Amino acid sequence: MRDLNSTDLSGENLVGVNLQNLRFDFVDLSGANLTNANLMYADLTNTDLTGASLHGADLRGASLQGVKVEGADLEGARVDRESVKELRDYFGEVEIE
Repeated sequence: MRDLNSTDLSGENLVGVNLQNLRFDFVDLSGANLTNANLMYADLTNTDLTGASLHGADLRGASLQGVKVEGADLEGARVDRESVKELRDYFGEVEIE
């Protein structure tokens, strides 16, 4: 797994980028555009996604423990059961498509 720990990617345009299997521990992705990005199996532990666009992003298998997602657009994002469990702290009950 490649490592981007403690990197500032706030506001970056990452539309459709393949970020599968990357480690983003403590990365600042606030306000980033991750629309349709592939984040499958990425480790997003403690990542700041505040205000980020994750519209249509693939988060299946991603570790989302401790992520900050206030104001993030998760419409159409694909998540699995484990990811949903980690997001419940922020959203309450989350439906799986």
